[in-house]
Amino acid sequence: MARLSFLFCVTSLLDILTMRSAAYLLPGLLTSQLPTVAAWTHPGQGRPGSWREHDKLGAVASESSICSDIGTDMLKAGGNAADSMAATVFCVGVIGMYHSGIGGGGFMLVRSSSGSYEFIDFRETAPAAATEDMYNNNTDASIYTGLASGVPGELRGTAHLHSKYGQLPWKDVIMPAAKVAREGFPVTQDLVDYMASAVSGIDNFLVNDPAWAIDFAPNGTLLGLGDTITRKRYAATLETIANEGPDAFYSGAIANATIQTIQNNGGIMTLEDLANYSVAIREPAAIYYRGFKIRSCSAPSSGTVAMSVMNIIEGYPTIGEEAEINLSTHLFDEALRFGYGQRSELGDPYFAEGMDEYQAGMLNESTAAAIRAKISPMHTLNVSAYDPDGYESLETPGTSAVVTSDYSGMAVSLTTTVNLLFGSK
Repeated sequence: MARLSFLFCVTSLLDILTMRSAAYLLPGLLTSQLPTVAAWTHPGQGRPGSWREHDKLGAVASESSICSDIGTDMLKAGGNAADSMAATVFCVGVIGMYHSGIGGGGFMLVRSSSGSYEFIDFRETAPAAATEDMYNNNTDASIYTGLASGVPGELRGTAHLHSKYGQLPWKDVIMPAAKVAREGFPVTQDLVDYMASAVSGIDNFLVNDPAWAIDFAPNGTLLGLGDTITRKRYAATLETIANEGPDAFYSGAIANATIQTIQNNGGIMTLEDLANYSVAIREPAAIYYRGFKIRSCSAPSSGTVAMSVMNIIEGYPTIGEEAEINLSTHLFDEALRFGYGQRSELGDPYFAEGMDEYQAGMLNESTAAAIRAKISPMHTLNVSAYDPDGYESLETPGTSAVVTSDYSGMAVSLTTTVNLLFGSK
């Protein structure tokens, strides 16, 4: 059978499996019209009467309909999946500021129109003066002080994508997000919930700290569901970056203000740390799953965790069938538990030795078979069975996932985060 090729870049397999909100297929690009073998898997090959020949521009999926609309606008304006991704991500950083934005970082996997793949690692990095023990006996410093801030990478990652693959002017992909920030957008239920969670058990900084209150409590009380929130200072930052380029964030007035704020709150980041930040280009990982070739980001992302889970469940022929839905759910849950046990050993290959070998072992068929042999169809296991080394996997606030594609076959999958709710405080 034909080998189809799919890509994703995840910190959680569920980011892809449950991506459902704000998915936009432009006019005519309907599932019922897609050929059995997706045309974009064969660059340059079109078929008479096929869906490729009827102004099929592409698709955008994000957590926000506002942002997905901006992404599709880029395609309508003659842009490609890279332009659409950049515009969508900048918008998500405005609306979903509780878990993403230019102060954070993430991972991105690109399939070019020629069929090549590139893994762009734009995660935050530690300041040059950071040490392994600087949080010893002071774990709060990793959350509430300037020491909690890493050198941000989202803007460099997005700029790398745009400069290498984009077609529209840089300014054009940023200004729509700046407009949303300046003119405002409705407070969603997600934002209401995350505001409440962020201040639970601590001082309500969203109201009591003027630097936060100007956006979240402009009239002295926290904004509520359906209220309009504006982020005019963030809009001004985006406008500067749009007009002057990404270097305006990593040097100059914005960088000076960033470093001054961090250092005034006990941080050690310097202007040199910002100026020296660069993305890392790494090799993607790949597996075959039931005739499909799956590509994902490798370490330090969790893409190989998702692939390991897929290897495990591939050995259950009836998984997902309606008659087996309860058992399928249990087996999938168990595969996830084992996958996340493997995740605790993953690290940055630039600093942790043996990552290539460890990931190869994770994706080995014998590893998947050994895990299936441990899984009981009747019950879960003791927690130590999933992670024999006993590392604690902390709950995290999550990430934002965005996917874009275009008529040429280019596709981009991205996950971005600021780690903590609303980032470091």
